[in-house]
Order: sequence, then structure tokens, then C-alpha cells
Amino acid sequence: MVRLRDIKALLARVSQAGEVRVEPPDLFYINRGKVTGIRYLIGEEMDLDVRSLSPVKLYDNVERLASVIDKLPHGSEVKIIKFKLDLTSFLRKLENEMANIKASMELASEPFLKTRLEARLSNLSELYKMIVEGKPLLRLSFIVKIRVEANTTEEAKQILSYHSSIISNVFRSTLGLKIREAGRELGRILAYELGLSNDLDVKSFIGPVNAVAPVLPAPAVKKPRADYEDAILLGVEAEDGTPVVVPVDMLLKHMIVIGPTGRGKTTLLARLLEGFFSVGAGLFLAVDFKGDLAAYMEKGIARIIEPREYPLSVRGLFDSSIEAKGLLADLLSSSLQVPREILMESVEYVYSTITAGDVISHVRADILPILEFLGRDSRHKDLAELIMSDNVLANLGNYGYAYQTAYGLILLYLARKTFFQRGTSDIRLIVVDEAWRISRSRLVAELFKEGRSRRVGMVLSTQNPSDLPREVVENAHLVIIFGSPNEKYARDAAGMLGLEAEDLAGKLSRLGVGEAFFLNALDPHPVVFKVRSPIHADSDERRAS
Repeated sequence: MVRLRDIKALLARVSQAGEVRVEPPDLFYINRGKVTGIRYLIGEEMDLDVRSLSPVKLYDNVERLASVIDKLPHGSEVKIIKFKLDLTSFLRKLENEMANIKASMELASEPFLKTRLEARLSNLSELYKMIVEGKPLLRLSFIVKIRVEANTTEEAKQILSYHSSIISNVFRSTLGLKIREAGRELGRILAYELGLSNDLDVKSFIGPVNAVAPVLPAPAVKKPRADYEDAILLGVEAEDGTPVVVPVDMLLKHMIVIGPTGRGKTTLLARLLEGFFSVGAGLFLAVDFKGDLAAYMEKGIARIIEPREYPLSVRGLFDSSIEAKGLLADLLSSSLQVPREILMESVEYVYSTITAGDVISHVRADILPILEFLGRDSRHKDLAELIMSDNVLANLGNYGYAYQTAYGLILLYLARKTFFQRGTSDIRLIVVDEAWRISRSRLVAELFKEGRSRRVGMVLSTQNPSDLPREVVENAHLVIIFGSPNEKYARDAAGMLGLEAEDLAGKLSRLGVGEAFFLNALDPHPVVFKVRSPIHADSDERRAS
């Protein structure tokens, strides 16, 4: 391994009378009162798919890239570097991991642990097969090298920072490329450029040979990924069969899943939960309003509970009258599907009545089930302990609409209170199917805004784009949209994503069952993929039952 001090010594020898300073991300050469400054930027996110661009947009991107290069100071460079990808070594690593898991399965006696190992083995085996049968792959690194001339190092730094900021913003906003300043990698870059190393050993991107964009200086697709250990396999790209994965940490930036009934949302959620379980990065809480998701889950992955086992109440959960009134407003608003602002008088009446112990009268018949949650019977402490120690799926499928909605919301309030007060750094994932019932509650907006900093990720699944408020959509970095021939569905989806309605409508109408668009906020180009069935489930048999 080449050390940075050795590189500094070599640079000092070749610089003759001048002085060399290495101050990541910058390199300075000072000679006779003149300073040459060089700053290195490294590609972090590079998902450009020229196949999805119209000729007009493609030409526009080329023009923008040309304008960026034109604005760079003389002597600067924008380049991609191809490195050898040792698939044999990578596949051997997968084989060893699978062998270790098989050995652990033979020794595992607890059903929970054995199920986790089986799910993990299935994920790795599927990825192994995809790579073995896949097309040739490239490993690429993206480097920007800015070179300036100045009178002092401080002046050089200011000029470098100015160009660095402009280039980073333009690349990200127009071309979907996320780049950052080199840190510890500067020594590796210098060692490579001086011929002291044959590998940069910086962030690389892997993609099929035919997916390298012929015009833009980045790979078109960066799948299959090599960092499979902390990612969940959701399916494969419809075009070339490469894996579509989600890094576990990315779930902290939240996901929304949209699609009509019967298109594959529940299959996707089951796949996501099983993948999250197999990675072992934390625990999940799933709220299943219809009861379909529970039918897809293999025993041992989650503790399936029902409200009769763990009754909840507003009075048991909150001591503060302000918090209790806020929860009551959410319960009534979500159950009646009306804005909570017009319910405050009703909330005051209900709260004052239950506080005084009086009998509530003159209430609408369709919210009578909610009155069950105003008593004192509550096992919220037991349930809080359970969701902190185990994966939990709340099956609400056999209850009435108002009761389901009320229980689901109270459970989410309990989860927020419990997860936000915990001391562990593990991820907590909250998944809600048929989320249109509660998506406009203030609680959901708070979870989307505050969850990331508390290591709590949200996944909402619903039928229509219009089910989700803007503040939820704006805080979700991952979006999965299933197909539909409905024009309004397409217009709502286009408006939500800022895409052309006519173009999206045609694409959505051509998607089959189990096919969806996958969009990442860091990637302006959607990927069409086929959802993989849950690892432990025969989906046809489950549907038939």
C-alpha cells in the first residue's frame, strides 16, 4: 500500500525548486510566487440511461455537458476510468458466504434463526445465478480534475471551491450525476496518476458492457451491485434481467408504493420485508389493513398479532390532554375522511366527556367503533416491548373500517413514541399497506419528516397517487409505481413526479402485472422492473387460498 507521505516525498523530488502541498481534496504546487492548484472530485451516484431519453432530451444533456466542460479552467479533466472487474473473485466470495450460511443452518436450532438464514441464502443464491448468467460487466470510476492558477494558496482554494460548486450543482441538477470532493482518496488518486498503483481503489460503478452510455461520461446502469450485503433484492430489470436492489440505509429516506388492486403491491411489500429480515439490519412493524400481507409471510419472519390480543386506548397511551386531543382528531379525520380542522368541536366534546366519565351520545353511527378506544383497557406497554424486540405484523383484516383505521393509527402513534425514545442505532422500518386510510394524518407527515434522523424508515403502499399529500411525496426518495390504463391515474402520477403526462400514460398502460417503475430521487431516469415473488411463498398458491 502506497502511503501519502511517500507520495509527498516523490512529488517534492520531481517538483525541483518548487514546494508541493497535499491538502485533501487539493494539491498545490508553489514556485516563484505562483500557485497551481488541483482539486479532485469523485463520482458518487451515476445512473444515466440514454435509452430512456428522447432525442431532444439527449441532445440537451450533451449540450449541458459540453457547456460544463467549456467552463472548466484550462488543464482540467473530466474522465471515466475502466478497471478490471474480477468476477471470479466476487463469485467466490458469494460461494463462501453461501457455504457458511448452509453450515450455520445445520447448527441452528431456533426456528427464527433458521428462517433468517434460509431467507439470506435464497437472496444470495438468486443473485449468484443472475451474475453467472449475466452479460459481461464493466467497473468504472468517474473523476473530475480542476486545475487553476493563482497568486496564493488561499486564492487558489477560493477559485477551486467556486468551480467545484458550479460543476457539482450542474452535474446533479441536469445530468443526474452526484459528485463529491475527494478526501482520503486523494492519496490513492495521486498514486494511480504517478504510476505507483494499478487501481484507484475509490468508488466504482458496475454495469453491463452494453449499458455504458456512448455520449455521457458515465455508465448507463450500475446494476448488478457488488455491495449486496446491505441491500434488498426487489426484482430484475425488465429489459436485461439485472438485479434491482435497495440499500437498507436508503429506506431511511422513505419509500412510497402506488398501484391499483391486483398489480403486485402486496407481493412487493412481502419481498421487501423478507429481504429486510434476511439482512438483519433492524426490526420492522407492518400494518396490514386488509389482511392480505399476512398471507404472504412465512412463519418465523414476523410475529403476527391482532387487536384482540393487544387492545389499545387513547387514554392509556397519552397523559397529556393536548396529545390525546391530537390523536382523537386524527382518528376522527381518518375514519370520516374529512379535514381535521372542522372536527375540533367534536374532539373537544368527546375528550371532555370521556374525561368526566359520562356516556357519549349524539355521535355518528359510523364512528361508534372508535368509542372502544376511549376506555382504559390497553396493553400498549406490552406491545411497545414487543415491537422493540421482534418483527411485528398487525393483521387488521377481520375488523370493520372505522375500527381498523383507529387501531392502525393508535399503533403508529405508539411506534413513533417507542422508536423515537429508543437508544439503539439499528434501523426500524414501518410498512403500511392500504395507507390511503391514514396517509393524510399529521402523524404520517411527522414520521416522514423526522424519521430519518431517528433511524426510522417509512414505506407506504396505496392505490392512487392522489392518496398521498405533497409533504409526504416530497420527503420520499424512493417511488415504485405499478401500471394502469387509467388516464387519471397516469396524470396524477405525472403531476406527483413532475413528468410529462402523455409520455408516462403510455408507459404505465404497457406495464403488466408485477411490473413497475422504480424511481430514486438521486436518479432522474426510472427503471422498469419485474417484482420477484416472496422468497418463501408460492404466490399462485397463496392467491388461490
